[in-house]
Amino acid sequence: MKKGNYRVVFSGQLSAGNNAEEVAIKLASLFSLDLNNHAHATKLAKLLSARPVVIKQGLTKQAALNYKAAMANAGAICSVQYINEIPASTSQPQEKRVSQRRRHRKDRRSVQRNSSILPDRRKTADRRQADKNPE
Repeated sequence: MKKGNYRVVFSGQLSAGNNAEEVAIKLASLFSLDLNNHAHATKLAKLLSARPVVIKQGLTKQAALNYKAAMANAGAICSVQYINEIPASTSQPQEKRVSQRRRHRKDRRSVQRNSSILPDRRKTADRRQADKNPE
């Protein structure tokens, strides 16, 4: 399916002549939610709250209008919003972001780790002389 720049947002508004219980039952059947399931009931309560909830995003205009019509048949009023695309020139390629993260790490040679410190062998006796057989 072609990805678009539209999203469907529901803000809890109901059409005239519908009460919240009827709309909740219709939306539960529309989204295949079981009202006896606690997780599904929580999702439905979040959907019917007064806060705007994104139903679906990344849709084409026609698909977004189809979602809006289905929600209107259930008694819920939702809106279709256009999402502006982020210009490609402002976003950084992933390789550059990874290299920047790597460059700013604290352990990037600025802090010595204990496992990398070796004893200074110049202060000790020469190994070959110490290992010689005194015969």
